[in-house]
Amino acid sequence: MENEIKTRNKTSQKLKYEAEASVIESKIGGIEEVRLGLGLSQRKMSQLLMVDPSAWTRWSSGQTPVPPHVYRSLQWYLALIEKNPEWHPQNSFMKAFQDTNATDLKRSLESHRTELNAELKNLKEDTQNYLLKNKTNHRLTSMLTLLCLLQMLLILFIFLK
Repeated sequence: MENEIKTRNKTSQKLKYEAEASVIESKIGGIEEVRLGLGLSQRKMSQLLMVDPSAWTRWSSGQTPVPPHVYRSLQWYLALIEKNPEWHPQNSFMKAFQDTNATDLKRSLESHRTELNAELKNLKEDTQNYLLKNKTNHRLTSMLTLLCLLQMLLILFIFLK
């Protein structure tokens, strides 16, 4: 029993993914064909897919099978660069953003900041008015004020991220 190797049964979902990966592979080629077609090194390809280079080596040498999601990612990426050639890895990714200059980005950011500051000011005024009207439950109103401020900080963080 100690020497027995356990084999797991594949679920129907895993079988489906493997079948889809096989179809994608037949359309776009093997992972090395795709890599060579893109003109990338194994390291760059690994970075593009966010995988460890040793995994790429194992896949390309046939030591381990290529996971289905890798074929799906390659399929989507190839479709993306077919539609938008500026996203080809041999081009600078910044070329995709050339239509947007720094002045426009800064102006947009300032506009968002102004809107958020106005909204924060309104919330503060509303909170103060509420506090003046309802002094009976001071603890609840303090918590409400804190929640409003936290919400605005979260909104501000999301926009600035």
